[in-house]
Amino acid sequence: MVKSVNLVPFLTDCFFCGACDYNTSHKSHFEKHLQSKKHMRLSSKLCKKVPKQCSRSAAVFKCPGCNKKYTTRQGLHYHIKKKKCLNYTNKSNNNFDEVIKKENKENKDKEDQGELSNLMKGMLELCKAQQKTQEKFAENIGKMGNNYNNCNNKNLTVNVYLNEHCKDAMNLTDFVKNLTCSIEDLMYTKDNGYIKGIENIFTKQLEDLNPKERPIHCSDKKRMQFYVKEDDKWMKDEGGEQVDKVLTNVSTIQIHELGAWEQLHPNYLDNPKLLKEWQSIIHAIGGNSTNPKEHKRVVEKFKKTLAAKTSLKKAMKLENTED
Repeated sequence: MVKSVNLVPFLTDCFFCGACDYNTSHKSHFEKHLQSKKHMRLSSKLCKKVPKQCSRSAAVFKCPGCNKKYTTRQGLHYHIKKKKCLNYTNKSNNNFDEVIKKENKENKDKEDQGELSNLMKGMLELCKAQQKTQEKFAENIGKMGNNYNNCNNKNLTVNVYLNEHCKDAMNLTDFVKNLTCSIEDLMYTKDNGYIKGIENIFTKQLEDLNPKERPIHCSDKKRMQFYVKEDDKWMKDEGGEQVDKVLTNVSTIQIHELGAWEQLHPNYLDNPKLLKEWQSIIHAIGGNSTNPKEHKRVVEKFKKTLAAKTSLKKAMKLENTED
């Protein structure tokens, strides 16, 4: 049973199996791997490959009288038996069995040397492959460490900027409470759809603020990562929960404003034209909220627009320009 072929502990507290390309930092996991069917199968295959790669030397049987060589024992026997070699047949102190015994021993020694040479060559190639794997593994660990440090440094930079330069920003909840919506905004939503209507109310009034006073900033437009201010402190909006609340709150503001429209048109239920307009407004400000897939698409679209409007990178460049 093969257990230890191609197995080397490498780096610090890490174990590697070259046969299966498996590595772990837990010794117990490594020992469990040695007992697995996959390891037994791959290790056995690897061991079988080595003899196949060994080029076995052809057996050579040489006549001691004339040094003529034969590849088979029968060939040499025929050569001597038929007395084709006069030098050998004249020597009475030699016999055929001794010659064959000697030649068999020499052939076996050559064969063993050839197999040993090929086996060592295979092991050397395996060691080289393991070394490359170890170097690649070490390189990947280094890259992971650098990425982790870069991520930490980026988060530190963002937090420092927001806490020092945007400390007077409004809380997001307070900003949303102060949003205004007019009947004209309702008509804009009816004519242009849910997303455009939200952008018209939220984004437009957000842009009226100085970047340092805004309650939301986007640190990564590609991943749509936002930072929001709540309870007088900046925090990362994990999972986009705060942005989702913005959509819900702005829709609620528009629904309240719909009451003002109804007061302006008290007979809308009896007027087919006004009733149709009222239904269009309801449909637009609802944004197909009952359809999960459509709602998700709407949210993603709004986030992309919001990310472009609240770019933290642009705000920091503007800060440097003013300085």
